[in-house]
Amino acid sequence: MNIILIITFGLISFSCLCCLCHFLYQLFKTPQKLYDRFIFPNKGISPDKLPITKKLYLSLALIAVCVMAFTGTKSLLFFVPDSWGRISDGEFITIKDTIASVVAFCSIATIDFVRKHLIMVNELNNRG
Repeated sequence: MNIILIITFGLISFSCLCCLCHFLYQLFKTPQKLYDRFIFPNKGISPDKLPITKKLYLSLALIAVCVMAFTGTKSLLFFVPDSWGRISDGEFITIKDTIASVVAFCSIATIDFVRKHLIMVNELNNRG
């Protein structure tokens, strides 16, 4: 049973990474296509009514961003001793985990930056 759980988490992680890589590839190669698909999919439909597959795709890409931000920040804080932290509910939480969690939560703002970039690219394409 344990091996099935490991394989399942591995597949979920791999799919998150694939979604993020595809999203970034589309962002740099054809931002107008990405704008048309996710920001303003149809002229009369709001982006809040995206199909479930597109919402899942964006969610998996966002999960990958958050996980990479968490692990990257925790790795960057290699110089902080593991003994620094606090006890919460009988469990010791290191300061590395706390800072990495805050950075991972703030990485959600990257979606807003990408959205603004896509809107700017769309406006520039429509001008000329």
